[in-house]
Amino acid sequence: MISRSRALSAFPHRWTSGGLLVLACAGLLALSGCNKVPLFAPTSSTITLSAPVTVLPVNGTTQITATVISSAGQAVHDGTTVTFTSTLGTFAPGAQAQTKGGVATVTFVAGSQSGTASIEATSGTATSVPTGGTALQIKIGGAAAGSISVNANPTNVPASGGSSTITATVLDVSGNRLGGVPVTFTTDAGTLSNTAATTDASGNATTTLTTTTAAKVTATAGGGTAVTTGTVTVNVTAQPTVSVALSSGTSTVAGNTTSFTLGISTATGGAAISSSTINFGDGTSQSLGSTTGSSIAVPHKYSAAGSYTVILTVTDVTGQTVTASLPVTISSQAPINITLSASHSTTTTHPDTVTFTATVTVPSGAAVDHYSWNFGDSSSSNNTATTSGGSTSHVYSSAGTYTISVTVTAVDGSTGTAQLQISVS
Repeated sequence: MISRSRALSAFPHRWTSGGLLVLACAGLLALSGCNKVPLFAPTSSTITLSAPVTVLPVNGTTQITATVISSAGQAVHDGTTVTFTSTLGTFAPGAQAQTKGGVATVTFVAGSQSGTASIEATSGTATSVPTGGTALQIKIGGAAAGSISVNANPTNVPASGGSSTITATVLDVSGNRLGGVPVTFTTDAGTLSNTAATTDASGNATTTLTTTTAAKVTATAGGGTAVTTGTVTVNVTAQPTVSVALSSGTSTVAGNTTSFTLGISTATGGAAISSSTINFGDGTSQSLGSTTGSSIAVPHKYSAAGSYTVILTVTDVTGQTVTASLPVTISSQAPINITLSASHSTTTTHPDTVTFTATVTVPSGAAVDHYSWNFGDSSSSNNTATTSGGSTSHVYSSAGTYTISVTVTAVDGSTGTAQLQISVS
């Protein structure tokens, strides 16, 4: 049998500069105890690390490449073992890889923790971080954030309270949207639906603010010394100012025209008026559109006596609605009292001229519009007459008893009637 020492001396071999013997085992498969030991880079070799990206989201991955060059300026032997280490994350399929053409590669897996991963590589006594050197830096999650912008939609909520969607957009130092970044939200007023979120593929993280007062929301990405913050303020829209009142000297009698004076205005910092409607309480309403003013006159006629509530409803462009109301009591139409008299009620001669006078009392605020007369003399061509005053005359040509009537019509349309009789012989 050939001794193991003689067999070894019969085949090529070399010592690495690191002091490890590499056996050329080809052809020695029959020899027991022939084992291949790891091959490491020669002393004074250089290792250079590189990665296609140096910014990763949480749980992101990138390829890490180690280029190993001997002191002679040549790529080290294929199969040279390189070991990778990192302060964060892991390597796949493992932390060691063998060179091919002087290059060894592994996949770096960032993991769920934000921060800066410092990655190094060694092979024997060779290292990627010589004395005074710097490790390859990969920023992960929040540590990769270069800036953060925060927006609110809507930026104003009603004074009665409302909700706004808060969106934080995280960008890396190159202005690219960064997904997988943990973001925390805080506010100085109101409540948030969630105080933590992770940015999606578009770099956005969201929460919902609910508030009745102006509130500032702050979004924060990163941690330690690599903190990036942004803020947005959600304001409360001031309510419009509205009022409704009876106009001066207006009538509150059924059948008469009742007038209302409205006040509609936007408050300081408030939104524009979108629409206004006055409901008169009797089943009717009137739209005023976006009208504003301090003394808007709106007339209305109530057909029946009763108690009504007038409601003015105003809506601004944010959807905020306010109302003003006014109770109104409408009384029954007061009667028109008429006293009808004649210059004389009997006569023994004809033709005879008789003068009639209507003395009228109308309700307060009303006025007589006209007088309609019927002289009771149907055979006469001028049996009727209309006057603006309360006195008129008629000639009776035939004997008889006549019934005279007068109807007084007020300007509001109300009427009253009176009659009397005369005798002509």
